[in-house]
Amino acid sequence: MAITIRMKEAHEAELDAVGLRIGEKTRSQTMLKCLMQHRALCDEVAALKAELRKAQAERDSYKSRIERFRDAQRALFE
Repeated sequence: MAITIRMKEAHEAELDAVGLRIGEKTRSQTMLKCLMQHRALCDEVAALKAELRKAQAERDSYKSRIERFRDAQRALFE
């Protein structure tokens, strides 16, 4: 199966730059490799975002505990 894609010069230049970065010599191989990696990278980003949310929630929990501790400490010394 063949696909014909009409690209602007800016797209061609970007595709060439990406091809150099990932070690592909042709634009078609660059596109295919990028396409094949896209889903895995999206899954990885989703997992990292979930991990970040978890770490932020843990940080917020610690902040809250520290604030309560400081409030209790101030109340003791007043």
